Amino acid sequence: MRQGVRAWSRWCSGAGAIALAAVWTAAPAGELQGPVNAVGVLHLQGLKQAELGLEKSGQAIRLRIPANAAFPEDIARATAGAVIAMERAVEGPWQTVTLFLRPGEVLAQARWSEQGVALFFARENVGDSYRLGPGDRLQIMILGTEPGTWQTMVGSDGTVMVPLLGKLRAAQLTSEELEQEITRRLAEGYLVDPQVGVTVTEYVSQWVLVTGFVRAPGRIPLRGGLDLRQALTFAGGFAPEAGESVILQRWVDGSWVSKVFDRGSVIVGEGNPSLVHGDVIVVPMEEYCYIRGEVRKPGPVRWERDLTLQRALAVAGGLSELAKPREIRLYRGSLVQVHDLAQIEDLQAPDPNLEPGDIVVVKRRAL
Repeated sequence: MRQGVRAWSRWCSGAGAIALAAVWTAAPAGELQGPVNAVGVLHLQGLKQAELGLEKSGQAIRLRIPANAAFPEDIARATAGAVIAMERAVEGPWQTVTLFLRPGEVLAQARWSEQGVALFFARENVGDSYRLGPGDRLQIMILGTEPGTWQTMVGSDGTVMVPLLGKLRAAQLTSEELEQEITRRLAEGYLVDPQVGVTVTEYVSQWVLVTGFVRAPGRIPLRGGLDLRQALTFAGGFAPEAGESVILQRWVDGSWVSKVFDRGSVIVGEGNPSLVHGDVIVVPMEEYCYIRGEVRKPGPVRWERDLTLQRALAVAGGLSELAKPREIRLYRGSLVQVHDLAQIEDLQAPDPNLEPGDIVVVKRRAL
């Protein structure tokens, strides 16, 4: 096992770990060229392999490198858009850099030489479960023919033009199924032992849209069995400003139908429906309750599913010395409730749950 892999293994472990034995590749002296399908590259000049730790989580890559290592500030430009955002945190002699990948991008390879380390990013191969449709762009490779590789697109009739064979039906096939069909047809009288490869270069026909407060909003290719939690993962996960709900919108019988899911339920897989083409997933911004009057830190309090009056007052720093604990007013729209905090603390009265937009006012006692 190489030294860099040992160093990485000591730093991270578990389900998110990348199998670097399959990712790391030594480069010839003076060269840092990546795989032919690479769409972006991040060069870390002067960095040694043993100084780099890697960990993957969804559409995020976490790097651990020396604190003094040079790192590009415009990460999107440096990686040709493969990385859309990053977060950095310095911890003593090390810094942790989290890279958020564009939906559909993966870390294809890490190479090192005397120049440093290079990370190569490529489009994820989802063709084995993605069903082709009109507008999808393909690369078809047939060894032993000239020029050997063709770029084509699935037409509005669901067919593609294939060298030697003409039009073939592609709609509703996976790239692997189309590859097998081309191979079978060529073997019937055109080539002996044909070697065929079909790659989806642009996914157009089957998708879901993830928007709102996620790290990488946009269209996600619809793979077989894609569910709500997976789509949110491919969109980079929840942004720090994300709220406590997830809205799924679906076009049904000529109109949009919406269903709201609890964020926590989605994360644990309890509210996690399968998706269909055209679904729109919206992650709203976080919501607040507002604490006013005689508390130590009046202002907004982020709303959560289990936020109660007593917890909200604690977040606001507790009551001031001038507070009137037996007359705490809760305003919800046109409704007004009066609560006695002393009774709530003594378990003589229920601790009411708050809703987004609630306003809590703590009155001042008479002097």
